[in-house]
Amino acid sequence: MAAALLYGNAVVWKPSPMAARVADAVMARLTEAGCPPGLVGLVHGGDEAAQWLAGEPGIDAVTLTGSEAAGFALGEICLGRHKPF
Repeated sequence: MAAALLYGNAVVWKPSPMAARVADAVMARLTEAGCPPGLVGLVHGGDEAAQWLAGEPGIDAVTLTGSEAAGFALGEICLGRHKPF
C-alpha cells in the first residue's frame, strides 16, 4: 500500500478478515495524519470480496499477500481482465 501511495495512486485495501480491527486502526491513524478522504479505501470481507474487487473495471492492478490458492484464483480473474497482478 505504501509504494502505491508514494507513486500517486489511490488504494482499495481488502485486509484479511482476521485483521479487521487492525485495518480499522490503521485507517483511523491515516485519517488522523491528514490522509485525504478517498485516497485509501477499506473493504472488509472474505474471498468473495477479494474476487469482486479483482474483477472491478475501476481497479487497475492487484497485489496479494495470501495463499497460493488465493493467488491462482485472483490471477485468473486478473488475466481475464488484462490487469497487472
